[in-house]
Amino acid sequence: MASAEVEFNQIKQRSNEQLWAEVVSLRSQVSKLTREKSFLEKSLDTLNVLDDAVQQQLLDSQDQLEVIVAERTRELEENNRLLQQEIKERQRVEIELRQAKDSAEHAKRAAEMANRAKTAFLAKMSHELRTPLNAIIGYSDLLQMEAADAGYTSIISDLSNIQIAGQQLLNIISDILDIAKIEAEKVDFQLTEIDICELVKDTVTIIKPVLQDNQLLVQCQAEVGKMQGDMLKIQQILQNILHNAGKFTHQGTITFNIKREPTLVVFEIIDTGIGIAPEHLCSIFEPFTQADNSFTRQYNGSGLGLTIAHQLTELMGGVILIDSELGKGSTFSVNLPLIPPPTFMEGS
Repeated sequence: MASAEVEFNQIKQRSNEQLWAEVVSLRSQVSKLTREKSFLEKSLDTLNVLDDAVQQQLLDSQDQLEVIVAERTRELEENNRLLQQEIKERQRVEIELRQAKDSAEHAKRAAEMANRAKTAFLAKMSHELRTPLNAIIGYSDLLQMEAADAGYTSIISDLSNIQIAGQQLLNIISDILDIAKIEAEKVDFQLTEIDICELVKDTVTIIKPVLQDNQLLVQCQAEVGKMQGDMLKIQQILQNILHNAGKFTHQGTITFNIKREPTLVVFEIIDTGIGIAPEHLCSIFEPFTQADNSFTRQYNGSGLGLTIAHQLTELMGGVILIDSELGKGSTFSVNLPLIPPPTFMEGS
């Protein structure tokens, strides 16, 4: 019995010890939970503060975004307004361009009609004027011979002046007709093979009498050979330039050099005449223009010879170069291809 009581007391003691240990453990857990609760409460306070800050930042960002959106909207509206203005301006410019184009086309057609009428008029008037002029020239020559035979020597010089004036007028009419044909693109070219030295010889024979008191020096080597082109048109070019050199040179020297290069022939005409001022070089090939109208008014001529030479040279695929100094003379270089370009072939 006593042993049972002892065993009971032992069990009781162990239970009390176990219970106390569990109480101590629970107290420790409660303390730990209390500390964790305090930490969580502090964390919750921190989160609440952060949430307030985030909410405020979101509100500030929203306000800024609304300002940016409003600004961008105004910019887009302004850009759209400017774009609409630009579209209207372009439409206005397009309308003006179409109107200008229509006006230009109308003016072009009117100019072409006027040019054709001018060419037809000049061709008709050329025929009408040449016939009586040729008669005047012929009769003046006949009267000179009859006056010489009859001994009326006092009127021979007057008759000679009539003949010279008639011939000058006839040359002017021919030049005007040539210009009209060139402008109307109605120049007829005859392509032939040309012996260059023979061309130069024939040109010199024709032009030499009008060079008056000037000395003409010709340098044409046989090696220059042949070229293709319109012989009469090339002669006309060279005659016009040689005549121009003789007109503005007095008791001087005119040198006529001919050079052959790989693809072209160069006709170089050098005179010791009055020369051309630099400011007049740019207009020397314009119609009815002389080197200086105020200074050269004493010289006869229509101012068309160089214009015709220049335009004919360009039509044949060539170019005329000028080097001149006032008071010391001029050098004209007519560069013509040995074989004309296809455009010349089509035109001929």
